[in-house]
Amino acid sequence: FFADPKRYQMETPTTTDLLHDLEDEITYLPAPKAMRLVNFIIDMIVVTIINSVIGGIIQTIVFAAFISNIGTGSDFDFSYPLAISITVWAIQVGLFLSYYVICEKMMNGRTVGKLVSGTMAVREDGGSLTWKNAILRSLCRLIPFEFLLAIFMEPWHDTFTNTVVVKKPL
Repeated sequence: FFADPKRYQMETPTTTDLLHDLEDEITYLPAPKAMRLVNFIIDMIVVTIINSVIGGIIQTIVFAAFISNIGTGSDFDFSYPLAISITVWAIQVGLFLSYYVICEKMMNGRTVGKLVSGTMAVREDGGSLTWKNAILRSLCRLIPFEFLLAIFMEPWHDTFTNTVVVKKPL
């Protein structure tokens, strides 16, 4: 149930400290799958709250425009509800992607779930995520059932982007 025992190393800035030789590298261990599941659940709760608040405001505005259009007596366009549904879906997907991209890049590989569990996403070479890494990781999360495959294998948002989620050193 736990991730393989690979170790990922990150070089730290050089210092003139007496312990310089001991601090050259920080060794990270991959986060266990159970910990990653906790990350996923917490992040989905956060994304649901964001989508409910922001999406709800946008839906209210769009619905009010729809109702006002009906009140004008103009011909009813049956494609309008479909357009509203597609627009709302696009906004929700955009918020989902934005949450992961912004958090993982701006918070050094962490989302709210990763902050709670003490994990972080890094490149396989141990470096911080780039914008490209964060965007591609987020886009991979849109692959249907990608999160379920993570139970049995390395998640695609890690393998396709050469990144890994690791335990953050204390």
